[in-house]
Amino acid sequence: VWAAFDKELVAQTALICAAYFLYMMTCYYVLGWIPSIVTALGFTASVGAEVSVWTNLGGIIGGALLGYLARHINLKPLASGAMLLTALSLAVFGRTQPDLFALKAVAFVLGWFLYSSAVGFYATFVRVFPTHLRATGTGLAIGLGRFGGMLGPVLGGWLMAAGTTRPSVAGIMA
Repeated sequence: VWAAFDKELVAQTALICAAYFLYMMTCYYVLGWIPSIVTALGFTASVGAEVSVWTNLGGIIGGALLGYLARHINLKPLASGAMLLTALSLAVFGRTQPDLFALKAVAFVLGWFLYSSAVGFYATFVRVFPTHLRATGTGLAIGLGRFGGMLGPVLGGWLMAAGTTRPSVAGIMA
């Protein structure tokens, strides 16, 4: 594990671990809170689950497409773009009015870029860590990312309980 932090890799290791931590924080916030947010907008719990399904459907398509495109387009702008568009679409979701079609559409786009970002991360792990450290470095980033995954829903809930508005919470998590 310490070899991933030698002087030649320390900056890359720290950056990829921090980025994946923040990604997982956002991802688990989105996946955990979308049904409750939709329900709080006046819809039934089943409609909240339905909007969440649209997030996952967009994610399946977006993740597969990014995986395909990564073979033909430079990975760095592709993955970075997916991450930036995840943040933008999460901010838009936080501002979407209680219109079911709009919520499903924005959730679909959010899922598209959220899952595309995950695919981008896994492809990036391969390029960041040299062969002899690839499994260790990837495992380290994913392991630290799980802490972000635990923190995301908790932070989102804490912000909402503190009276932070839905658009503000979405902006912070984005």
